Amino acid sequence: MKNFLIIIILLISSFQFSISNRKQNHYNQQQFESIIINSLHKYFTYEFEESISINHNIEKNNDEIEVDPNDHVNVELWNKLNEEDIKKMPVINDYSNEYVAKKWLKWYLLIAERYNQVDAHVHWNYMTNITEENQKAITAQNLIQSPFGRLILPIAKKFNEYMKYSENDDLKRIFGRLASSITSNNDDDVKRTSKLQSQLEDIYSTTKVCELNDKKKCYTLAPYLERLMQIEKDYDRLLWAWKGWHDECGNKIRPVYLPYIDLLNKNAKENGYQDLAEYWIEDYEMGNVTEFESIIDQLLKDIMPLYEQLHAYVRGRLCSQYENRFDCDGSQLEDIYSTTKVCELNDKKKCYTLAPYLERLMQIEKDYDRLLWAWKGWHDECGNKIRPVYLPYIDLLNKHAKENGYQDLAEYWIEDYEMGNVTEFESIIDQLLKDIMPLYEQLHAYVRGRLCSQYENR
Repeated sequence: MKNFLIIIILLISSFQFSISNRKQNHYNQQQFESIIINSLHKYFTYEFEESISINHNIEKNNDEIEVDPNDHVNVELWNKLNEEDIKKMPVINDYSNEYVAKKWLKWYLLIAERYNQVDAHVHWNYMTNITEENQKAITAQNLIQSPFGRLILPIAKKFNEYMKYSENDDLKRIFGRLASSITSNNDDDVKRTSKLQSQLEDIYSTTKVCELNDKKKCYTLAPYLERLMQIEKDYDRLLWAWKGWHDECGNKIRPVYLPYIDLLNKNAKENGYQDLAEYWIEDYEMGNVTEFESIIDQLLKDIMPLYEQLHAYVRGRLCSQYENRFDCDGSQLEDIYSTTKVCELNDKKKCYTLAPYLERLMQIEKDYDRLLWAWKGWHDECGNKIRPVYLPYIDLLNKHAKENGYQDLAEYWIEDYEMGNVTEFESIIDQLLKDIMPLYEQLHAYVRGRLCSQYENR
């Protein structure tokens, strides 16, 4: 149950990064359009009279815009084709008719796919060559595409009023997604939003941090500072890179980001949302704002024990790596676990902690005596130190559990699994053990056989 919960949290976190990391809001809108386009192509191509070729690599789920190198995007031509095709929108005489809905989606798909690739093309040009000319091309393209968004949104909403009751789950979801999009009815706002977004991208991509002793040596975030943060071990050097870039970037972004968010909020309100947050939350499909916040609050409570363990481990590692740089008067258990070392039998100056040294050795070492030295040595060293700390630690946790109405700490832990009371939990676990015992015995026999062949006479 806990593992399942952690998987759910990680999935939600990945969506949160993709959805709520809106420093490039336009990218998210394009991703949204790509999801719809791919869904249409996947579910409805065979029902259309003619097949429409789709480039599935237009947008990946990492906010990076890509265009298939085999495609030759002709911005002027494709915009002209779309201008002509927009005039050919099918007549809609019945919004409840699924055949009419599919015919309209076929028309929408052809235009949206072209706009999606053109949009990716002009953004790619800008991100790989940040110039005023390329920025103006983005703004111009946004202005060209805006009327199409204004046209299709009210129509999608009308279709959705009927399709949300359809037995065709694909139609129901696609129109639901289309109807939940937003568009701006003000070209001046489109221009300003596009300009501010480009400014943010420009700042993020070009901000540099200079060497303290040489102001001529300056580095951008990618690839220089990112690589430095991966390989550098010196504390002061890491602090210089991390704080330096955030200070430089933050001071420049602040006056641009606030009006940018104000415009996005204004746009969201004009489309019927209370604010931009409500629009973003809708993407999660986890109920309204109150329900969403309630679910997130509960998830945070559920993962807090795991978070505290991870935090303690990282803190312990940092304290051992950078002594006197952190307040390291925390839990003795985590400290013992992360700092206990095993020394070479013939060289007491060569000593190793569990992570990453002994863990890696246990993965790659083949020599029996070497493995035994690492395994037994660390457990003996750690066990002798932990024993006098662990027992009073558990006594305190038991006391705390009893003060909160539990029989003991075990009862509190068991409750987390949501598998009944202690008796029911133990009964379920006993049955699970019986069920997996045949598999366990086979695995045990296999491993034992491999060990006997690998380490004879041991």
